[in-house]
Amino acid sequence: MKNKKRRSAPLRAQQNFARTSVLPETVRMAKQGYTHRVVAWVHPEEGDDIMESIYYKGIPQDADVRNRLRQKGSTVLDDYEVVPL
Repeated sequence: MKNKKRRSAPLRAQQNFARTSVLPETVRMAKQGYTHRVVAWVHPEEGDDIMESIYYKGIPQDADVRNRLRQKGSTVLDDYEVVPL
């Protein structure tokens, strides 16, 4: 059996809520031609983390997502997930 990273149940529940709570917005953006949503967490130097949804028309490049997180003031630039619409 492969050694997989296991996430705690509360963390999985929080991530599932974050993915599904933006459903109406996702449907609207898909109708406008967007094909991918990036669910990213902005980690500022101080304060709470913020979930950010970024929509793309086409597959987003890592550099684009990292630049966007940097612009938002995140100290962590790789905490995101690409979700096809």
